[in-house]
Amino acid sequence: MNTLKPTFVLMLFLFCATLVFSCKSDDDSTPTEICNDGLDNDNDGFVDCQDNDCAEAANCAVEICDDGIDNDNDGFIDCDDNDCTEAANC
Repeated sequence: MNTLKPTFVLMLFLFCATLVFSCKSDDDSTPTEICNDGLDNDNDGFVDCQDNDCAEAANCAVEICDDGIDNDNDGFIDCDDNDCTEAANC
């Protein structure tokens, strides 16, 4: 029976070691850019609306000053939008 105890301890040790190493993360995915926090979340050198990942984000919409649409959803269209004060057609 004394030989059974060291074998059991060794098996228990190997089992625990396997659990510890299997918990290590293998996730190497790139973090997602959050488009309104002022940080470069995905570490590509671009922050928020300057990041291509935010092109479709609502807070990054740009007003087009001659299409009759409120592109940036702020309630103002084309030349009535403060974003268009410098536009040639306004």
